Amino acid sequence: MDWQDAQKVSNASYVIGMAIGGLITALGMHAENQQRIQNGESIAYTAESFNQVVLDYQCHHNAIVTNQMNGL
Repeated sequence: MDWQDAQKVSNASYVIGMAIGGLITALGMHAENQQRIQNGESIAYTAESFNQVVLDYQCHHNAIVTNQMNGL
């Protein structure tokens, strides 16, 4: 494996890691909302909260493309 292949693997690992982190966060938020609904309470997290997770973890299309182009 040359350095370019190693860089591609590193880039893919970064993207996958960020996506997994975002997914875990979003699932926790969803679980909290479900629990609050079950208890008759208002939800803790709105669509805006979930959209912020995508931005925080850079899981949106433009971030992924930019990271790939910059060799992150």
